[in-house]
Amino acid sequence: MVSIASRFHRTVRALCLTDNILDDTFAYKEEVNKIFLNNEVLLGVYQNKPPGAPIMFTDIGIIYQYKLHYSRMNYSDFTSSIICMNSKLEASDVIITMKSGEKITLHVCGGNGKFRDVFEFGRFVSRVIEDQTKAINGVTIKKWTK
Repeated sequence: MVSIASRFHRTVRALCLTDNILDDTFAYKEEVNKIFLNNEVLLGVYQNKPPGAPIMFTDIGIIYQYKLHYSRMNYSDFTSSIICMNSKLEASDVIITMKSGEKITLHVCGGNGKFRDVFEFGRFVSRVIEDQTKAINGVTIKKWTK
């Protein structure tokens, strides 16, 4: 199975403007630090354009802002995802369905036209879900060698 860190690096890392938002200038530093689990590794932070809030990627899940507070969702709880759009030029949301049935909407406001960042986010989430499904079903992927 491909690791989350590798999946992140391949898909959304280029969109993340920083890998350390938890410095002293971050207004929600204490709140976010309480959400982090022991030994959780921050992979990167997407600095969303207004009106979106920063989205943090870790090796365990995604930390996002919801109603002025930060919350988390673990990759292991993802069941499906869709990109919500009227057209490619207007797409800005990834809707993730959790095992509990809850649907969480991440607003991803960067990029232009058909090169909007939401498409890379959607690809990352769908690949994570595919990897988990393969792991649950016992499917292993052989590496290609000459």
